[in-house]
Amino acid sequence: MNEASRPERRPFRRAAPVAAVAVAVAATLAAPGPVSAQTIDCSTLGDNPRRSGIAAALDAAAACAVEVRVSARAWDQMTVYATPAGQLHLVSTAEAVQEYLDSGPSDPTLEAFAGTLAQTNSRWWAYLRYDDPEAPLFDTLVGGLDWAGDIPVPTYEGTTAFYDELSPGLDLTADVGSTDVGFRFNVADLDAWNALATGLLTDASRAEAVDGSLRFDDTDSKPDTEWTTPFTVRDAAGAVHRADLDLAGDGALTVTLSEEALAAAEFPLTLSTQWADRSYRANEWGAVTSAAADSTLYRGEAGLDEPYFAAAGQSADAVGGSYCDDLAGGECAQAEAAVYWNFEWPMLAGLDPDTSYTFEYPVSAAVFSVDAAEGAACSAPKLNLTEEYSAAATWNDRPAVIGSAGAGECEGGTARYDLTDAVSGAWSDPEASGSVTFGTADSTETARFDGGSARLDVFFDIAGFFYAGPHYSLCRSLLDAAPFFKTATPEYGNTLVKTWRSETLDLGLTWTATFTDQTTGAVALTTDPKPVPLGSSPYYVLEDPLPNGKYRVEYDFSSTTVDFSYRAAPCYLVVDTAAPEFLDITVEPGQRYVGDTVGAAIEVADEGFPDGLNALTVGCSVCTGPAGVLTENGVHDVEIQVTDTNGRASFYLLDKAGNSAELPVLDLPATYSKNDFDGDRHQDLVTVRRSDGALLLHAGKGDGTFAAPTVLATGWGHMDVTMPGDITSDGRPDLFARDNRNGNLYTYPGDGDGGFGTRISAGSGWNTVESFAVGEFFYSGFVDLIGVKSDGAVVVHRGNGDGTFGASPVGTSQLGRSVDMIVNLDNLSGENEDELMVRDARTGEYWIYHLRAGQTSSAMAGLADLESSAFNTRLFSSVTSAGDTDGDNYADLVAVDAATGELVRESFRYDYGLHAVATDQVEGTGWGRYRLPSVQADGTYDYTGDGNADVFARRASDGKLYVYNGNGSTGFGPIGTWGTGLKSLTLLETAGDFDGDGFADLLGRDSDGALYLYPGNGGGGHDPASRLRIGTGWNAMSAIVSGQDFNGDGKVDLIARDKATGYLWLYPGKGDGTLAARVQFSTGWNGMREITSPGDLDHDGHADVIGIRSSNDCMYFYGGRGDGTLKAGVLVSCNWTGYDQVAAVEDFDGDGHGDWIARRQADGRMYLYRGNGTGGFDVRVTIVTGWTWANAVA
Repeated sequence: MNEASRPERRPFRRAAPVAAVAVAVAATLAAPGPVSAQTIDCSTLGDNPRRSGIAAALDAAAACAVEVRVSARAWDQMTVYATPAGQLHLVSTAEAVQEYLDSGPSDPTLEAFAGTLAQTNSRWWAYLRYDDPEAPLFDTLVGGLDWAGDIPVPTYEGTTAFYDELSPGLDLTADVGSTDVGFRFNVADLDAWNALATGLLTDASRAEAVDGSLRFDDTDSKPDTEWTTPFTVRDAAGAVHRADLDLAGDGALTVTLSEEALAAAEFPLTLSTQWADRSYRANEWGAVTSAAADSTLYRGEAGLDEPYFAAAGQSADAVGGSYCDDLAGGECAQAEAAVYWNFEWPMLAGLDPDTSYTFEYPVSAAVFSVDAAEGAACSAPKLNLTEEYSAAATWNDRPAVIGSAGAGECEGGTARYDLTDAVSGAWSDPEASGSVTFGTADSTETARFDGGSARLDVFFDIAGFFYAGPHYSLCRSLLDAAPFFKTATPEYGNTLVKTWRSETLDLGLTWTATFTDQTTGAVALTTDPKPVPLGSSPYYVLEDPLPNGKYRVEYDFSSTTVDFSYRAAPCYLVVDTAAPEFLDITVEPGQRYVGDTVGAAIEVADEGFPDGLNALTVGCSVCTGPAGVLTENGVHDVEIQVTDTNGRASFYLLDKAGNSAELPVLDLPATYSKNDFDGDRHQDLVTVRRSDGALLLHAGKGDGTFAAPTVLATGWGHMDVTMPGDITSDGRPDLFARDNRNGNLYTYPGDGDGGFGTRISAGSGWNTVESFAVGEFFYSGFVDLIGVKSDGAVVVHRGNGDGTFGASPVGTSQLGRSVDMIVNLDNLSGENEDELMVRDARTGEYWIYHLRAGQTSSAMAGLADLESSAFNTRLFSSVTSAGDTDGDNYADLVAVDAATGELVRESFRYDYGLHAVATDQVEGTGWGRYRLPSVQADGTYDYTGDGNADVFARRASDGKLYVYNGNGSTGFGPIGTWGTGLKSLTLLETAGDFDGDGFADLLGRDSDGALYLYPGNGGGGHDPASRLRIGTGWNAMSAIVSGQDFNGDGKVDLIARDKATGYLWLYPGKGDGTLAARVQFSTGWNGMREITSPGDLDHDGHADVIGIRSSNDCMYFYGGRGDGTLKAGVLVSCNWTGYDQVAAVEDFDGDGHGDWIARRQADGRMYLYRGNGTGGFDVRVTIVTGWTWANAVA
């Protein structure tokens, strides 16, 4: 078979292709830059200078007034030069005629290399098997072919290798170029065809058979891509057919023709294809013709011994327009042809000289040139801009026209085109990776070209641009995150712009800002152009106001020296000058306790809201969780943490611009839940029933009333009970009590279900304390214990948090002797420590104190009196703090009216002073039978209000009545007098608080048998005019005793012995100084003398009676049952002969047990019989002598 050689290619010519380019180059050569020749030795540059990077190349070009190649783009088909004028010059050629780096021009001449044949010098290496038995038939860096049979050692000459007898009758000719290889398989007969059809192999992992060609695509970005033209079969008669390819998974490549084509084919056949480098560094060209509509003419070749158009009689390798085709069915078959040149983008972005800048390379000028074929006249037909040309293009599948590129002109034998607009449009994106393709337009004229001579010269300006957008407080890149301004003239600008080499590459930048209404799309404002202050970021304020709205802000930068403009990515801001407003705040109704969270609904609105962007932040000072964010008008639900009794929630409402609503403050009064023993969130009440000493639970209903009591325990008559809240720190309310038999203190842990656990010993020796209360006084989280002694001293013991208290007091203070009751209240003032309510026994007034525990007496500061409440209009037998019983979120006091037995509720709030919220609310009747959970000193015999029991003695000589003030021990203090107005009375008897005014009274009977009540004033005296006549006929009674509650109704009663019958009668007191109908109390009492009632001698909670039996002069103890009856008498002691004037004196010595006194008649010595808490006494002590002068002692 004959060897064929490719036509000779003309060497690369560096002269500028058109006059415009020549002028531009001349200008660059005449405009040296700032780098001096002393910096760069121009003599070392050589004939084709090259430098690494744009910066170095520009410096050399400016210093030496020559174009300097940029190493990274010094390739065989495209080279980028830096010019003296500071531009880049791209020279892109259709063939590999430029110098690749410094390796000299490409030379595809084959040489033996390591068992293969390869080009002498090439950027793209193609290896043919020579004498290495392990080498494939053909291999590149991307793909290859192999032969299934034995491969003979080829002969080669120039660029052609010949393989004789791959199989009998099958030869191969490979013509190697710098960017492609042409393969021609010469097939002698059908057997040879069959061998060829199944003998080829390739790498199936990288190859794909598409439309009769092989394609090797590594990635989508074409770094290493190779295609073949369609495998084409031409028979001896000139018939042409496209072969089909089938690639198996093992790499077997099957070549087939249709049965009809194979049967009609005249042997010998030629199977040809061209293997083409289509990488990003390879420019391509080719032609299509209607004369061979399914054939590819890649680089003018069609598998013939010469280029297709030369074989068709056109003496050229590229033809455009109408022409005569001698290969198409005879001489001069009229045909149409088009030529395409594909120039790859030089990827200038990869040359960016400084990563601190974003570079653009606007096209300044672009010229395309192509030589006429040798011997042909020059023609410059119109060119089109088309889609990319490929090795698979045919007339029937030619690149689509995108637009017109323009007409050219001939200069000598070269057609030249100014394609600045076309190239600029195609390569305006510096990140572009596509190619630009030009194709000849349809024409009736015939244009004959040297297709491989085509060249594209492009000059690029260099615009290195650094942009930093405005601070995020001015403008943001996402509308959803846009800053809001509450001014119509917001700040703008604050952009930072720098340009690369601004001292030599002056872009002359100006800028504007455009504000576009994001909702309507209308431009609201465009600022006047301003020079760009390179390197600084000044702020500007809009002079013209913007309406409320959302705005897209676009900063545009334009060069006055080059074709460069830059529109920064838009940023967004919102102008909102309207303030939001609260429409309503509704707090979840119901009872609130400190520690609760309470729901509240906040209704808000804002002008122009919702807009899909603005948001209202709403919250409060004591809300749990983060603030709420609303994106539309409506109601926002929050949870408010109740932190103290005088809680306030300050609400706030802000829009994104910082406009705020007027801030409402909502009062959220609350109380502590200290008495919810059964866990139903209602405050309960624990009492002791006077009649039987039963401990009762009155479950609260939440409306101020209580359910019928249930019995928790019995035998509690001797216990003083308080409701302290949670002493044991387990979250459940407990009970605290004193056993008044021995002064021991106990904590009864609540179980949260209305019951109590095993008691905890909390102290001893507290019988000397008149009244006590339990509360949090140290702000420690633990409940503390406070007590008031008979001398008014206050002692405080810090709580341990486990139901016990510190053994030693941590603070003392002084309230005065007149205080007979203290009750712990809720933290009314909100100062984190509980308050105390105290009663002044001298005046009957109630005061609320704040105890700053552990400090001196000055820390006991009176917060308020209760003069505006029922506490100064009613008289109460017992008082206690009950928490919030009616659900109005204010702390309540409940008290039993001494006269009526009504349960009265008072509610208080503290707001820079104590204020009654509800007063004199009657919540029940019949409560006189219950002892409320508070401890009040027994003032039955305290007439002077000093907290100690006193004694009356009347002098017989003048009837003067003296008041001997007890000293709280075993003697007397100052002596007062009631004068002589009671000298005619035949009987005197202490009566306790008989009229319910809070002060101890005196009973007296005159000689006519009238019984009178003489009310005490609490200060040791009385008003004679206030005497109250109780009744007449009392001369029938030989003994009258009073001062105690015998029937358990909470009111002071009177018992009297009938002189005639010896019956003991009970006259129930009404609490107002009058008596109800009598009932028989006992019988057989005519044999008794010196009958009196010292109170609860045996600490069972019921008033008792003692008397001396005349028959044996022995004293007997009659225990009260609390229901108006007495138990059988129990002997106390004998030898009471010669003693009279036995009188009850309560706990005279302050040891917590009831005592009595008696006079020895012989010498008038008065003895104190100190009760032992069991109904008897331990010892007697003399308290005074010489009282023979007294004819009455009470």
